[in-house]
Amino acid sequence: MTTSTPAPSSSRFSRRLIPTALVVTGLLTIAAVVSTVLITLEHKRTQARAAVKASAVETAEYLARDAVGFVITSDFETLLHLVQAKSEKRGETTAFITDPAGKIISHPDSSRLGRKRDDDLHARSIQTGQIAARVRPEEGGETFEAAAPITAGGRAVGVARVDRSLRAPALDLGEVVTLVAPPTIVLLVVEAVLLYLFLNAVVRPIRSVSSAIADVAAGHHGRRVERPAVEELGLLAESFNRMAEQLQMTDAALLEEKGNLERALAERTKDFFRTHHSLLRIFESSPSAIFTTDLRGRITAANPATCALTGLSARDLIGRPSGSFYASPEDLREVQTALRREGRVLNREISVRRPDGTIRTVLVALSTIVSDRNRPMGVLGVGTDVTEKQDVERRMIQSERLAAIGQLIAGVAHELNNPLTGIMGYSQLLLSRPDASSVHGPLDRINREAIRMQKIVSNLLAFSRPHDPEWNPVGLNGLLEATIELVAYELKVNNIRVETDFDPSLPMTIGDFHRIQQVFVNLITNAMQAMADSHVGEKLFLKTEQAAENGENWLRVTVKDDGPGIRPDHVARVFDPFFTTKPPGRGTGLGLALVQQIIHEHGGSIRVASEPTKGTTFTINLPFRTDVPSEEDPAGAQTRGGGAGGRGGAKKSILVADDEPSICSLLYDTLKEKGYAVETAPSGDAALRKLRRRSFDLIMTDVKMPGLSGMELYDRVRTEFPGLESRVVFMSGDTVTEATRVFLGDRRDRCLSKPFGPAEVYTFVEQFLESQRRDQPA
Repeated sequence: MTTSTPAPSSSRFSRRLIPTALVVTGLLTIAAVVSTVLITLEHKRTQARAAVKASAVETAEYLARDAVGFVITSDFETLLHLVQAKSEKRGETTAFITDPAGKIISHPDSSRLGRKRDDDLHARSIQTGQIAARVRPEEGGETFEAAAPITAGGRAVGVARVDRSLRAPALDLGEVVTLVAPPTIVLLVVEAVLLYLFLNAVVRPIRSVSSAIADVAAGHHGRRVERPAVEELGLLAESFNRMAEQLQMTDAALLEEKGNLERALAERTKDFFRTHHSLLRIFESSPSAIFTTDLRGRITAANPATCALTGLSARDLIGRPSGSFYASPEDLREVQTALRREGRVLNREISVRRPDGTIRTVLVALSTIVSDRNRPMGVLGVGTDVTEKQDVERRMIQSERLAAIGQLIAGVAHELNNPLTGIMGYSQLLLSRPDASSVHGPLDRINREAIRMQKIVSNLLAFSRPHDPEWNPVGLNGLLEATIELVAYELKVNNIRVETDFDPSLPMTIGDFHRIQQVFVNLITNAMQAMADSHVGEKLFLKTEQAAENGENWLRVTVKDDGPGIRPDHVARVFDPFFTTKPPGRGTGLGLALVQQIIHEHGGSIRVASEPTKGTTFTINLPFRTDVPSEEDPAGAQTRGGGAGGRGGAKKSILVADDEPSICSLLYDTLKEKGYAVETAPSGDAALRKLRRRSFDLIMTDVKMPGLSGMELYDRVRTEFPGLESRVVFMSGDTVTEATRVFLGDRRDRCLSKPFGPAEVYTFVEQFLESQRRDQPA
C-alpha cells in the first residue's frame, strides 16, 4: 500500500482561510511584545545611567577624602594602592589623582604618570571647591567623569578623578520576563480563542473531506468521496475518485519496483559506508597532517594531526585560507606556482606560523584534486612536522662546536700558561732582589699584567671545563668581577661600558660557582649582542644588594642594559627552551632557559622587565644565608716551611722535568735560592735516565711533554722504581681535556697548576716534603 498527502485543492483552500487569523493575531502579539520590551529596555537604561553617575561621584568623593594625607606626604605607593582599589580591572572605572596644576601623580597605568589633565572639569573643581561632573562623548559610547577637590587647610592640594563608562549594563532577563509575560499571555489566549472559533466555522468541513481523500490515497481504493455542498470541494472529490481508480491499477507494479530499488540501494549504501569508514579511520589516525582545500585555497577538511600542527580545532580550520599559515610569502608564491605548472609539490620544507606566533617547519607534499572530467577541484596536502628533528640536528652541531671550542681553549690555555709561568716567576724573583730597586716599577707592572693574564686564562678554563655540581660558599661580588674579566675583551671591542654598584657587606651564599657564573655570562652576552646588533645602547649596569621580598631576605643581583629592549609579546617567552629571536646560527634558544634552570636549582628566582627602546632589566634573587663561613678561612692558611731542610732536615734533592726551558730555569733558580739541590731534564726520557743514575727526594714533572709525557714517566717510575712514584708531583696548564682530568683524578693535591710564582712553588714543595716526612715510619 502507498501513502499520500492530502489533496492539493483542499490544501490550497485551507491555506486561504487559516493564515488570515494567524497573521492578524500574530501581528497583534508581536506588536505588544516588542512595545513592552522597548519600554522596559529604555526604563532600565535610564536607571543604569543614573546609578553609574551616582557611583562615580561617590567614588571620587571617597577617594578625595582618603587620599588627602598621602598627597600631602607624597606617599605615591599608598596613592597607587588607593587608585588601584577604586579602579576596575575590566576598564569600566578608572581612578587617578592629579596635582593642582593638572599633572597626573597617581594612576593604575604607570605610563600616564606626569601627563596633564587640566581640563575645564579640573578647573571647576579647584575653583568651586565642590565635586564637578560631566558626560564626555567618545567613540563607542559615553564616559561620565567626576572630579573631587582634595583639600587641606582650606586649599586644594590635588584633585581625585574618576572616569566611568556609561555603557548600558546587561539587563536582568528574569525582570524583563516578569514585565513582558502577562500581556503576552493575554494576547496569546485571545489568539487561541479566535483560532478555535475559526476552525469550528470553516476548517472542520475541509478536514472531513480531506480525511476521505487521504484514505483513498493511502490505498483504500474502495472508498469514495461524497460530493459536499461546497462547489469547490465537490470538484475536488470527483478528481480524487478518478485518481483512486488509476492508483489501484498501478499500485502493484510500483510496489514491486520499489522493493527492487530498495534492495539495490541498501547494498550500495553498505559498500559506501564501509569504504567511507575505512578511509575516515585512515584519515583520522594518520600521524601526518592531511588536509584539502578548494580552488580558492580555503581549507575544506583537516585531520587531527593538522589540528595539532596548526593549534586550531577542525571547526576553526574549515573555511580558513591555507595561505594564512605560511610564515614566508616567498614559500607561498613558489608553492602556488609549482601547483599551477606541474599540479603537485613534493617534499618541500615550509615554515608554518601558528596563531600563537610560534613557527614550525613542515615537510609537505601537495597535489591537485581533479574531477572525472579532469578539471581541478582543489588541493590535497600531506605534511610532517620536522621542527624537533631540525632542533635536534642543530643542537648536535652546536654541541660538537662547543666541544671543539673547549678543546681549543684547553690547548690555548696550556700554551699560554707555560710562558706565563716564566714571566710571573722571573718578575717575582727579580722583585725580591735588593738590587732591582731601579726597575721595580716596570717589573711590578710586568708581574701585575702577567697575573691579569693568569686570571683570564683561569676563567676561560673554568668556564669551558665541565663541572659536577659543587655546593660551596660563593661570594657574588667576586664571582661577578671574575665574569666581567672573562668577557672584558668582547665588551671592549663592542664599545659597551660596564658600571657596577656592589654592596661590600654582601654575605655569601651556598651554590655552584661555575653554574652561577654561567648565568651571568649568558645574561651579559645577550645584552652585549643585542646592543651591538641594534646599535642601540652602550651601558651595562650590574648591582648587588640585600633585599626583602614576600617576607624573606634575598641576595639580589640586577643586570640592566640600555639597549633595544624586548617586544611585549616576546617577554613572556624569553625563558622558553629553543625560543630565540636571533637568526639561524646565532643562537640555540637555550641560554635563558638554562639561566632560569640554574637559578631555580639554587632556590632563587629570576624575572625580566623590558620595553622596546627602553632597555632590559633582569633581577635575580638568591637565598640569604647568615651561617655561611666568611671568605677568610683560617683553617685554609698556608703553612710556611723552614727552607730546603724541611724542618731542619738534610738538604733535599729535586728533579724538574719540563720541555719549556724557561720553566726549568725558573724552578732551578727559585729552588736553588732556598737551598735545594736541583737538577733539570728537558723531557721525560732525560728525567728517566737521571733516575736510573740516582734517586731524588722530589720529582716535579710536566703532564704534557713531547716523547715520554709526565703521565707515562709516572708509570715507568712505578714499574722500574717501586715506591718512588709517591715522590712524583705534577705541573700542568691543562686541566680541561678529558685525559688530563681522568689521570689527575685523586692526585689533584699533587698537581701545581700553571702559571705559578716563586711563593706558590715554595709553599707547594715545602708542604709536600713535610707530608712525606710525616708519612715515613719513625
